[in-house]
Amino acid sequence: MKKIKSFYFIGIGGVNMSALAIYLYNNGYKVAGSDLSNNNYVKKLKKTGITVFNNHYKDNVDGFNAIVYTSAIKDDCPELIEARKRKLPVFKRSQLLSLILSNFNKSIAVSGTHGKTTTTALLTEIFSLHFGVTAFIGGESANFSNLLNLGNDICITEACEYEKNLLDLLTTDKIILNIDRDHVDSYSSLDELTHTFNKFAKNSYSIINGDDNNCKNIKANCTFGLNENNTYFAKKIRDTKKGLSFNVYTANKKIFRAHVKLHGIENVYNCLSVIAVCIKYDIPLKKIKIGLKNFNGVSRRNEYLGQFSHIRYYADYAHHPTEIDCYLKNFFRFNKSNTLIVFQPHTYSRTRELIDDFTKVFAKYDNVAIYKTYPAREPYDKNGSAYFLYNKLQTLYPEKSLMYLENLSCFDELIYYYKKVIILGAGDLYDKVKTKYCTKTF
Repeated sequence: MKKIKSFYFIGIGGVNMSALAIYLYNNGYKVAGSDLSNNNYVKKLKKTGITVFNNHYKDNVDGFNAIVYTSAIKDDCPELIEARKRKLPVFKRSQLLSLILSNFNKSIAVSGTHGKTTTTALLTEIFSLHFGVTAFIGGESANFSNLLNLGNDICITEACEYEKNLLDLLTTDKIILNIDRDHVDSYSSLDELTHTFNKFAKNSYSIINGDDNNCKNIKANCTFGLNENNTYFAKKIRDTKKGLSFNVYTANKKIFRAHVKLHGIENVYNCLSVIAVCIKYDIPLKKIKIGLKNFNGVSRRNEYLGQFSHIRYYADYAHHPTEIDCYLKNFFRFNKSNTLIVFQPHTYSRTRELIDDFTKVFAKYDNVAIYKTYPAREPYDKNGSAYFLYNKLQTLYPEKSLMYLENLSCFDELIYYYKKVIILGAGDLYDKVKTKYCTKTF
């Protein structure tokens, strides 16, 4: 890092890339990048003073002595080809993050198939009350956006398992929230994914979900869960419209009662992992309680978007069957009125390989619309398409009210029959709906 004076980011407009770019810019580095979109992160980068090109011309890399790219960037990208031709140092996003982490004496990585962003944001909320913390949040925290830069005491970051990127991160502490079959384009089996998490946990203090079957064989320094055999466990759990409350125990001794504005048993686990780390770092219980109580969540995680005409809009990033199942169970505990569920699949490979699980989840509900796939980095695959999923649901459950939506004009004709609309998925439908229909964002 001392030898490099300037960084060029290919795909700078992502939630993770933009945070790294702003961090480096604020720490005195020359920074620029490119992105084909003009999303809110690109606008934020430009407002900060960072140049963002809306193309991938090879000459964009002139004047920069290191290149950073995301996994979504292909080898035929002109900027990447030119950088390698000039023999410039080229880093994946996770490799750059690893370099940054090496500047901190203490660092915490939050991993797992589900719940990383919420847990990272919550951990940041509490640690910021006690330490000079820098945090890279893989989503839009209500209180801190995607980056917090308060000092060099400790660095907190998400650790993404896609393409084994988490193995690049050498942190002093690691959380593993859960392991579930996902990223089927990167892992041939659940065993391979589990082996990667096992490798990730080594040579650090590991805080692991002791109730998760896929985590059982990973050596843990500390465990959390509902089972009393865990280092930290929860009892007397209540979930009301105001949020969760539960007692936290260790060695059958009650520590305190926690209150947080989140829902679902999955968030009890997320909170327990955070509490375990906070206690390890000797954060006073008073500050832990305050941080939990003040946490306002993350965008696209159980988010209320607002109201247009008579319709109330909600959204969640859930794009895996397990996440969708958890969200819908929680939603319909408190909402009984006429609701349309709109799901946009994310990547063809995930839909294809997990299609039976998607089918089982959506079979539980009426008024389900499947919106065309957000392909991300993948070419079209008929057997993993949104229409294929819709067709399978319709064939197996002809009595259900099911729809397929190709575009927003189809959406227009449909939504006025409902009082509430839920947008599910990690694709671009969220932004389209938010821009067109929602008059107020919370």
